[in-house]
Amino acid sequence: MKLNPQLAQSIVDHMMDQIPYSINIMNEHGYIIASGNPDRINTLHVGAVDVIKQGKTLPMDQVHGSHGQPGVNMPITYEGQIIGVVGITGDPAKVVPLASLLKTAVELLLKQSVVDQEKRENEKSQQRFLYHLLQATQDHPAPASLVAEARELNIDLTIPRTVVAIRCQVTDLE
Repeated sequence: MKLNPQLAQSIVDHMMDQIPYSINIMNEHGYIIASGNPDRINTLHVGAVDVIKQGKTLPMDQVHGSHGQPGVNMPITYEGQIIGVVGITGDPAKVVPLASLLKTAVELLLKQSVVDQEKRENEKSQQRFLYHLLQATQDHPAPASLVAEARELNIDLTIPRTVVAIRCQVTDLE
């Protein structure tokens, strides 16, 4: 999985509404892809590079020019792989307690995003399947690819089915 900059910026924006410190999210190469400070986007974050290399949380106690400010940087993991880094700018002694909560929140939001995307793709796949299934008739039977897809969806195409469309108001369903 790769971090999506738009999703990362959305996470930063929402988290900064709750946390009074600047937050950065860096990609798997250490470049800032989302930040509370837009001027830092697309710049290399040396602290993130160190986190990726060492695979662990690292505090930064000093300024590293335009490449890093004091704060705490933590690896973002997905399925056991480091896919980026989240950092909070500020005095490490003050931001360390927030850093693990932020990391957890970011990872949960990323996992939820993946689940949501998989659900959307599954719904699209089912809609496509139903559309193609409805095109099949006795004169034009379902192609082998549709039969294979039905098998993957645990649908037995040998069972006779009838389509019924009912038009009613929601209160009529009661």
